Amino acid sequence: MVDLVTIAVCSIGKRLFDFDFPEQKLKGFTHKAFIQCPVFSDKIPDHVELKIVDGVGVNKSRNIAMMDCKTKYLYFADDDLTVNYKNIREMVDQIERMDLNGVIYFGSVCDDSNKPRKHYPLSTIKLTKFNSGKYGASEMLVDVAR
Repeated sequence: MVDLVTIAVCSIGKRLFDFDFPEQKLKGFTHKAFIQCPVFSDKIPDHVELKIVDGVGVNKSRNIAMMDCKTKYLYFADDDLTVNYKNIREMVDQIERMDLNGVIYFGSVCDDSNKPRKHYPLSTIKLTKFNSGKYGASEMLVDVAR
């Protein structure tokens, strides 16, 4: 079976080691890590393809991940996010079953117990061109085929 989803983890330096990659390859998933300012370790399982990205900025890594993607779907995961593979499979199944015409789909920011899957600021701030990188999609599925 050909993989349907690429899990792209975009990270900087040793933060990549915070991501909980599965120890074994999961059926239907390809794992790729796009890292800036690389630090190497044996903590990354052999099935994860590591790509070094020159420069700085998560958007640069995400753009490279989209150009590099060989599967129909590309799932962006922040390095501090816990990925729920069952939910991704269900989301892809629903998209395929309903023949949705979207290009980008967003997952839930809460886990099954309604707790945030990622730590967010407690207060709001006005976005500017200097801090807009602090806003992002920690869990985003892109239909690369469209």
